[in-house]
Amino acid sequence: MADGLYLQYDKENEKRIQDSLKSLYKANQEKGVFAFGLIGEKITNLARNQKTYQDQTSNLINSTGYVLVENSNVERKDFGTGEGAKIGLDIALENKSSNKEEIQLIIDAGMEYAEELESKGYKVISFALPNITQMAKDIEKMFKK
Repeated sequence: MADGLYLQYDKENEKRIQDSLKSLYKANQEKGVFAFGLIGEKITNLARNQKTYQDQTSNLINSTGYVLVENSNVERKDFGTGEGAKIGLDIALENKSSNKEEIQLIIDAGMEYAEELESKGYKVISFALPNITQMAKDIEKMFKK
């Protein structure tokens, strides 16, 4: 695995994702893919907007993003610009599954010092993950309207 802070939610780790979101994907694959993408966007925006570190080069904030993979194809992605974005995207793609019957949401902060900053108490990306369950519930409500 490449350097950087890498978080992955796929079939092996899906227990951490709200059961309603999994059910939604199984019931309606199109809505499920949309829901996973929405969670990727929300986590990424939360991490970018509530950071507690000084990003002098903007590389870390630009390397923070997500890739949504369905059946080994990239369906959606969101990273910043420049060198940081390339590094973040490369890490996500390196960790993409080749399983053709899988949906993955890969969220990462790609700079090699991201994990070190988090270990010192700075908010980079992991702080946003507990929000996934509530996001899934909100999305499920949105689809039921």
